[in-house]
Amino acid sequence: APIATDNCGATVTYTKTSGSFMAGSCINSGTYTNTWVAKDVCNNSSTTFTQVITIQDTTAPTWTTAATDLNVTLQCSDLSGLANAQTAAPIATDNCGGTVTYTKTSGSF
Repeated sequence: APIATDNCGATVTYTKTSGSFMAGSCINSGTYTNTWVAKDVCNNSSTTFTQVITIQDTTAPTWTTAATDLNVTLQCSDLSGLANAQTAAPIATDNCGGTVTYTKTSGSF
């Protein structure tokens, strides 16, 4: 909470108006804007104090699948093994718990 003083040294009371969450460019980002007003015992009100809380997600997802977990060695005749290896996918998590999408770039033989 912000702190205010009164020129007569009296007790100051605070009234906070909480703002609602305003979503940003992604589901895990946005802002809360709260306002505060201070009053002294004679009902003199301060100017409005504005507090902006910005929520952001700037951390990239991290892989939970170990780097070598999907590596496999196959015989050249093992077509089903190759098909299974091609469909295997690593798993990643996000620090904000959002949905992680995957893009597979095919390699060449």
